[in-house]
Amino acid sequence: MNEVLASTAVAVVSGLAVPVLFTVPGFLLHSAYMRGLRSPETHDRVFLARTVVGSLIVHSLALPWTFRLVEAAREGTSSPWEFAAWALVVLVAGPVLVGSVAATAVKARRPRWAAAVLDYTALAHHIRTPDAWQWHFSRRRPDFVRVHLKDQRVVLGYLGSRSFAASDPSRRDLFLERQFMPGAGKVYGPPVPSSDGVWINGDEIAFVEFHGAGERDRGEVENEEASDDE
Repeated sequence: MNEVLASTAVAVVSGLAVPVLFTVPGFLLHSAYMRGLRSPETHDRVFLARTVVGSLIVHSLALPWTFRLVEAAREGTSSPWEFAAWALVVLVAGPVLVGSVAATAVKARRPRWAAAVLDYTALAHHIRTPDAWQWHFSRRRPDFVRVHLKDQRVVLGYLGSRSFAASDPSRRDLFLERQFMPGAGKVYGPPVPSSDGVWINGDEIAFVEFHGAGERDRGEVENEEASDDE
């Protein structure tokens, strides 16, 4: 009876091992590579292909270590701690690291030949980003913004490190950490007293103007926020 239970347990674990080995690394690699970018829902076959290809990349990089671990297991000299380390690196840490490095690499625009290769293979960051909204906000650049609403109102604010722009294509809401009163013409007036930010419903946004914040402007806003926190 015990032998039957043991063989059943081994069969179950073996059956689960293959899907885990060929889906988890690829899923984590692709998630790290996209870095939070939300794209339209993909077909199940496309998702499966991405995860399998990603897993194959990770396992190819870890192949020498895997072979050595298998040989040690055959010889009876393997260590459970080394196997645990292999699982942690190959199934979790490795895919995240590879995906993060790849996400950084595809943003390269220098040298020009590298940028040309990325553009040709459709791996460049500006090509794989699904829309202009995500492309701009993924750059994480501080800006003074003028948000024009569909009811003709305008919200003036500062988009900084404590602001947030939703990446969900179905909900483009925006949180600005600082709101300003209107000034003369298109000039930003003083901050709204006691303002701790403003949330804007994405369904109400018509379009957004961005006015780059210089070092001096950013310093002034950050100093005001620091004094408010105190």
